[in-house]
Amino acid sequence: MASWEGLEDEYDVFGMPGVQKIARKPKGVGMELKSLACGDTKCILKLEMNEGRRRQAMKAFEEHGSGCAFVLRLASAFFGTGRTIIADSAFSSVNTLEQCRLRGLYFMGMVKTAHKRFPKQWLKRWFDEYRNAVPRRERGEWIALRSTVKINHTDRPLLAIGWGDKRLKTIVTNRRTTIPGNPSIRQRHRVVQDDNSRRTDRYTLEIKRPQAIEIYFKYFNTIDFHDHLRQGSLRLEQYWKTKKWWHRVFAVVFGIIVTNSFLAYKYEHTNGDLLIDSSTMDFNDFIQKLAKSLIFNTFLETSVRTRLSDEPQNMITSGVSTPPQNCTFFVLSLFFTFSRI
Repeated sequence: MASWEGLEDEYDVFGMPGVQKIARKPKGVGMELKSLACGDTKCILKLEMNEGRRRQAMKAFEEHGSGCAFVLRLASAFFGTGRTIIADSAFSSVNTLEQCRLRGLYFMGMVKTAHKRFPKQWLKRWFDEYRNAVPRRERGEWIALRSTVKINHTDRPLLAIGWGDKRLKTIVTNRRTTIPGNPSIRQRHRVVQDDNSRRTDRYTLEIKRPQAIEIYFKYFNTIDFHDHLRQGSLRLEQYWKTKKWWHRVFAVVFGIIVTNSFLAYKYEHTNGDLLIDSSTMDFNDFIQKLAKSLIFNTFLETSVRTRLSDEPQNMITSGVSTPPQNCTFFVLSLFFTFSRI
């Protein structure tokens, strides 16, 4: 059991295990997928379907708990590479960090319900005292507790970080430090009304944070970014009216491939900056050009003849071009979350 430095003995730092009900989204009925994505390109690299309880129990690593097992199965191809996994609260715990470190991976995650061996209650008490302090303390302060886990007979350090934003954020990590990082910059507005007019003032809110928190929130929305493009703009699952489940699965996988293609194009064209650039296509333009290229495919080395109804024969060419020899694959940081269908 981890022994956290700086804890008062009278505090119950471990608390009781909680239960969290996760509502299905964006649809109430569907297939639930767990996703592995690259934090820099935001391309999805691997998927796993969440099956029934009995079938899940037969899969690898289930002896470590469901959330930890999903992380280990999805990241198994990267064992021993020293990459950092950034996870949301559905997968985060001291146990997940420990099992990842045993397999040569680092870990950062937000701890909510799976707080066994994590000082969640102590950090909550610190936050309550910090929030209710008089005079009021500056927003964005943090506190870090240090402990160790034994990996191959060697004590390895880990941190439990509490960040005092509007709500308490609790992070467990064995990567990065608590030195000050770049502040969180947020755009805000307020309505100001006087006797003769009413106006909206816009201002910038800067909230200080440590480096570890900065890195976590830089990558934590990776899957959401991908899903907003696939489910918000492309929406193949809605446009393709079918009752066959394999058609729906194909639509989802094909949508992921299309979205990955766009994100890879943006990453390469902008040298890693995925923001809108006037010199690059937006997602809708990319889809239109891709659809036209797929219909009028000119890359086939051999011709295939097809007959469409009673129409005259048409010559349709299709094929796959080989990737360039200097093609670069980006797998730098990883992220896990729920992806709904």
